Amino acid sequence: MFDAAAVLKQSAKEAAALAKQTGVDEKAQIDTRADAQDEADRRNYAIQAAIGAKEGAAEAITNKVGSDITDSVLRNADGNDNKSVDEYTLYEVLQAAIQGAIRPTMTEILSQK
Repeated sequence: MFDAAAVLKQSAKEAAALAKQTGVDEKAQIDTRADAQDEADRRNYAIQAAIGAKEGAAEAITNKVGSDITDSVLRNADGNDNKSVDEYTLYEVLQAAIQGAIRPTMTEILSQK
């Protein structure tokens, strides 16, 4: 997550690097706290959207296959608390769904027309 202080610091660092390259004193692109907060909010929207998409996909998979299958990935070892969004990947959730799928027996497959 970005905050105004981090954006100000990064902007100052970029200006210093550019000044070192060109030999000309460069002004930071973002130099006010209000501008820095606007930039931080803009960056955080993209992060929040990605987090929301990941949570939504995990929830949709859980609704489709059942929580018994996905809890091993989405919950902590004791099973009481959900893991944070950074502690699992969608690949792991999909792998759990694939591994937990009920597969037809050979007889059922051969009896299909």
